[in-house]
Amino acid sequence: MDALPGYPRPKPCLSFWLMGTRNSPLIGHHTTLPEHADVTIIGSGFSGAAIAYFLLTGHNPPKYVVLLEAREACDGATARNGGHCRPDAFSDYGHYKKDFGKEQAMKIIQNEMDTLDLMTEIVKKEGIDCEFWRGFSYAVPADQPSADAFAALYQEFVDDGGKVERIVERVLDPEAARQATRCPIAYATHTAVRAVCSNSGGSWNVQTDRGVVRKGKVREQDGLFGGRRGAVSLDKLLGNTNDTETYLELSAALKKALPAFFEGWDEQVEGRVSCMCIMGYPTEGIPYVGELHDKPGAFICAGHHVHEMARIMTCAKGLAEMIMM
Repeated sequence: MDALPGYPRPKPCLSFWLMGTRNSPLIGHHTTLPEHADVTIIGSGFSGAAIAYFLLTGHNPPKYVVLLEAREACDGATARNGGHCRPDAFSDYGHYKKDFGKEQAMKIIQNEMDTLDLMTEIVKKEGIDCEFWRGFSYAVPADQPSADAFAALYQEFVDDGGKVERIVERVLDPEAARQATRCPIAYATHTAVRAVCSNSGGSWNVQTDRGVVRKGKVREQDGLFGGRRGAVSLDKLLGNTNDTETYLELSAALKKALPAFFEGWDEQVEGRVSCMCIMGYPTEGIPYVGELHDKPGAFICAGHHVHEMARIMTCAKGLAEMIMM
């Protein structure tokens, strides 16, 4: 999009994660602006906060840092709380390789692994109570063409020398995938047992209103749900920087999607809040980090392609070091 986004709107939607911070002393926080600052940071989102952290905890911290925010602390895209910092182990490797060459593509992938390590280190060092957990996660193709594309990308990455040992494991058997991603227990509420009947050989049939449990397997009705459709026209979303209101169509579609995609989701559960956040996608798929061309002393750390949790920490750390050089 070529249109300029303009200034942030004054009263954006309030995300679920910010609803519990209304009593924070940082709400509406003001300090007297100094006439001089060694470093001025514009924006207090994840990038701005991380840069300030690394500047002030570095070996040669500036004497005075000013952090300016147009709205509230940790607003904007940071407010939506991406929730994870999982590295892209290989899935975008082909794209990076095409645009930047094999060597740089490998470095981009490795940077995300380094970010995970740095995030782990800082959470432990600072004693941050944020329910941080590090372990295995799963990337699941939604259909066979996607699975084939995943397999091809994985093989290309491995053939080029990419590290996958103890990082990536391919699971091709559907039943093995189910066992790996599910706790081995089926929990069914509102499922009264009407009868328990013995079978020959010592097994049992457990009859319920929803089906019969026989020899550890459940016979049940299959639910079908249709293909994905755009709940809101793209014309309303692309180039739109108005995050002060939500679209009822999107909220309604999300409410229907969650029970369809997550087993055991209670369809009667009402959402507490929905919000709109602005997301930006650089054309090349990688962020802008470093000193601005023809603007000595001005730096940028932005455009993380909605993948900020897996990139910002190392980018902010590197930029802070560049600023103090």
